[in-house]
Amino acid sequence: AGLRDNVKLIVGGAPLNLELAKKFGADGYADDAIYGVDLIKKLIEI
Repeated sequence: AGLRDNVKLIVGGAPLNLELAKKFGADGYADDAIYGVDLIKKLIEI
């Protein structure tokens, strides 16, 4: 088991889109910081 097994990768912002996030193997994509926080809360089940 490597570090990636214990880390969630979230990408986003203007230069990226959902298609690129999937290509990178990201666990999530957010258009902006507000949605990013919501996504992180869901991923860590807060």
